Amino acid sequence: MRLLSVFLALILALPLWAKPVSDAQLLQLVDYVGVDYEEAIGENGQITNPGEYEEMQEFSATILGAIEALPESAQKADLIDQASLLVQLVE
Repeated sequence: MRLLSVFLALILALPLWAKPVSDAQLLQLVDYVGVDYEEAIGENGQITNPGEYEEMQEFSATILGAIEALPESAQKADLIDQASLLVQLVE
């Protein structure tokens, strides 16, 4: 549930970002990580699909990197915190 909250926060913050990175691309990555979660992680929290899990790790790191590359804004630090939490939760 906490992972879903992070996804929603990232999605809701997309319109606030400056535009050097495509909002649509970031939204697709966030959505993909959210969809892959059920494919990669079982109910007991164990990895059930290593390939999907590896993609989740890769995409969550890409999300963080893309946010870190954004121009400075009032929301950037919060977005970095949320993306960092996403990376930690995937791990």
